[in-house]
Amino acid sequence: MATAPNTNIIFPQSPFLDPMTGRPAREWMMWLMNPSYVGVNVSNLVPVVYGGTGLSTIPANGQLLIGNGTGYSLNVLTAGQGITVTNLSGGIAIKVTDTAVTAGTYGNSSNVPTLTVNSRGQLTAVTTSPITVTSSNVVGGATGTFKSGDAVQKTITVTNGIITSIV
Repeated sequence: MATAPNTNIIFPQSPFLDPMTGRPAREWMMWLMNPSYVGVNVSNLVPVVYGGTGLSTIPANGQLLIGNGTGYSLNVLTAGQGITVTNLSGGIAIKVTDTAVTAGTYGNSSNVPTLTVNSRGQLTAVTTSPITVTSSNVVGGATGTFKSGDAVQKTITVTNGIITSIV
């Protein structure tokens, strides 16, 4: 019984991009356009210099290929304070962590909001306090002479924001 001939051709052992043109090298173009190409039998890792990663590991969900100065490493994004990272099959979800603050409008003409902010600039609590102004909050007083629309003049005395006399 005869064995089938090996129809694989050996891929070029040269850089994929021609350094002069920045385009795929002639050897690679000939290899890629070879009509008898059936498949590649790569028994060794393809080094970075030849367009490979130098890795034989299959990435896990959410892993990224990260340059490390001499080649590549597979790593996942890690969450920091206030950030959630979910590594998915074929994707990565990055989300700002929810705080206890409910979306809405805080404060109005009668109330002022009080905000609590964490070290990352996130609102972690919001409350409202009523705006109250009493006569003791108003300092100083004034006395003045005001002229009405006719020749009669009136003296109005104001003490702590309250009119105390009109003469």
